Amino acid sequence: MAKPGQIYPVCRARLHVIVFFVTSFGYDLSLDEIKQFRQFGSKTPGHPEYGHTPGVEVTTGPLGQGFANGVGMALAERVIADRFNKDGRTIINHHIYGLVSDGELMEGITSEAASFAGHLGLSRIIYIYDSNQISIEGNTSLTFTEDVAKRFEAYNWRVYKIDGHDHNEIAGAIESARNEKEKPSLIIARTHIGKGSPNKQNTASVHGEPLGAKELELTKENLGWPKSPAFYIPDEVKQLCQTRIAELRVEYVDWQSLFNTGKKKTQIFPRYGMPTFKKRFLKIWNPNYSKP
Repeated sequence: MAKPGQIYPVCRARLHVIVFFVTSFGYDLSLDEIKQFRQFGSKTPGHPEYGHTPGVEVTTGPLGQGFANGVGMALAERVIADRFNKDGRTIINHHIYGLVSDGELMEGITSEAASFAGHLGLSRIIYIYDSNQISIEGNTSLTFTEDVAKRFEAYNWRVYKIDGHDHNEIAGAIESARNEKEKPSLIIARTHIGKGSPNKQNTASVHGEPLGAKELELTKENLGWPKSPAFYIPDEVKQLCQTRIAELRVEYVDWQSLFNTGKKKTQIFPRYGMPTFKKRFLKIWNPNYSKP
């Protein structure tokens, strides 16, 4: 998943919920680590770091890097699918999802990557743009007044506009994007940063600062949540995670079976399998590499 640093706390919280209730999933990320967000020595730095925080696949600290990484993943999906999907078997057919921010869409690298994705029609890309119109300095109108939808339509993207707090609209837009076959998709979700906070919603201060104990209590009261514990996970979320992991486990076993069957019936896998790629790339990175 491509993501900017601002969305990173959401990513970590999701990993924690999964791990806390389904330990066999494999991520070593406790609630105590969530509480240590942006503290020196914790597993939860301000921006995601590959090899440091469990579950993070790429480092996406610089804005725009996550967006571009996702485009690279989509290109890889197309190339590998073209080589592996043979004889009526569809082995590679995944989508690349990303959460992108106002700040990320301001970056030049994002424009280049978006243009490239639209040119190739990488329709497996589904990005959700968290359009809260707030940056750390204030409203994005200070420096960012372009029509993002028109820009991406010009890049040959399919663009959807939704209420980012309406679950039905979110689900509907994602489903439409999944059915898109010709273009990458950008779902522009209009949101309110710090939603529910009586004194900080839609302000720059909530962009990178804690709510504070009093404002947190007021926000929970406003949203109808229990005031304690401070770090609260609803039972519905626990059940959703448990159910979804069970479903994905079945999907994974089915996919492994399909992959192994295809590997036995085609000569493509021995030529392009991961060991081959690994050795080839090691040779490129290190001219002195030799086969063990």
